[in-house]
Amino acid sequence: MRGLADSGARWNVLAQQIFFARLDYQGGDEQRFTMDAWDGYADSHDRIVDFVARRGVDNPSSLRETFTPTGQTRS
Repeated sequence: MRGLADSGARWNVLAQQIFFARLDYQGGDEQRFTMDAWDGYADSHDRIVDFVARRGVDNPSSLRETFTPTGQTRS
């Protein structure tokens, strides 16, 4: 996160291979998350989100590869 708070870029991009936002696969009152994404690293995820909010980072964006839900294949 070094340099992120002082960045003068139009967009501050977190480029990665996995989905950054939390994604509940269960729905309803119960929750089910995959451990193969940021959901499996909640403390690290929250540290980034808190840093961006606390430092007022402009235009934070997260880019990822094509998302394929578990159990489905791409065509």
